[in-house]
Amino acid sequence: HVVPLCVRRAGRAAETPVDRLEALQQGDVVVAAALRHGERRRTPKLLRRRRKVWKQGTFRLLPTLGLLWRRADPIVRVSAAALLLLFLAAVLVYHYSMGLDWLDAVYFTVTIMTTVGFGDISLRDTPSPVKIFGIVTMLAGALLLVMVLSAVAGYIVSRGLEQAMGLPRTALKEHFVVVGLGNIGHRVVTRLHEYGVDVLAIESGTDIRFSNILPREIPLLYGDGTDPRVLQSAGVERARALVAVTDSDMANLRAAHEAREMNPTIRTVVRVFSERLAEQLGAQTLGIDVALNPSISAGATFAACALADGVLAGISMGERLLVIRKAFAQLASDQTIEAHRLRESQGMLVLFRVTPDSSGVEVVREADLIRDGDELIVMEEYRAGVRGAPGCYWSEPSKPEMVGASQVAV
Repeated sequence: HVVPLCVRRAGRAAETPVDRLEALQQGDVVVAAALRHGERRRTPKLLRRRRKVWKQGTFRLLPTLGLLWRRADPIVRVSAAALLLLFLAAVLVYHYSMGLDWLDAVYFTVTIMTTVGFGDISLRDTPSPVKIFGIVTMLAGALLLVMVLSAVAGYIVSRGLEQAMGLPRTALKEHFVVVGLGNIGHRVVTRLHEYGVDVLAIESGTDIRFSNILPREIPLLYGDGTDPRVLQSAGVERARALVAVTDSDMANLRAAHEAREMNPTIRTVVRVFSERLAEQLGAQTLGIDVALNPSISAGATFAACALADGVLAGISMGERLLVIRKAFAQLASDQTIEAHRLRESQGMLVLFRVTPDSSGVEVVREADLIRDGDELIVMEEYRAGVRGAPGCYWSEPSKPEMVGASQVAV
């Protein structure tokens, strides 16, 4: 079930098309397409929701408060500090100006700042400056309290509080860890989950845009993906692979390096924005197996879409552009043709055939027969001067194909 695409002969730097009947030599590197039958996309079973994801954690007050303070936005920190200073100042003013003991002064300050006074203590007989200070305390206290409480409520909604109460450790094994829940990260997490594998996401910020759209059965850990403690909580030492797709090249490289230090057998995939850095990161460099530049990967697909119809993906192999696209066979009703003849006559390699119920794809072998109306996925090399002509055996889909962002942003 493997379809060879290109081959790099031993001792050579360039790839060349390979015929499926061509003999291979020791040291040849083959680029191939294949279906991984054990990891096809499928709807996760309900039983997966019952698996044990987190180990029991312990709650510690001071670390929890410290974590909440570090995660808060600067404006929330300023509001909390101003609220505390206003509270202390009000306690002192009411203690000395109204003759209240310390407990009553604290009680009266709380009732004023929360605007729930019971009337047992009032400012009716106090001097005017104290009344003015009371008005300021009511207005400023209510405003600052709303800002702080809204931030705390947002943090609870984003499921960060459960992580703050002890930073639990996952009980998953042979799972995938994705660091960064941005525009690409949440798609990687969702796609892995759709393929039926265990996946855990790590998000460093409090932005809930992407965490809220994740399925509830996907565990989410809030923390710094480069922190060894967070990686340990994510079970990196037992994980199958780590994918780092944050917006920082250094954070992605460090996360992969830390993961490799904890688990020498883990597979690491990182997203890098620097084209030169992506080219220089070879196999096992800094503990990295694969370094991908989204711009380079997407650029080939955008170029292929501009040059041909029905394109699903474009692959850049040096100066050559390989186009993977969808096409329909257009033959006489009683005519068939073997798949390998299309490669010989038109330079098209038939990779897969869409099943009749459109639920999946099946591998097409060289001896398989192609019939009229078959929906196929083919690969061909773009040739300058040939305006994406599909050849006499092909017709394009009646409706234009739209390539989704998840297929383009790697």
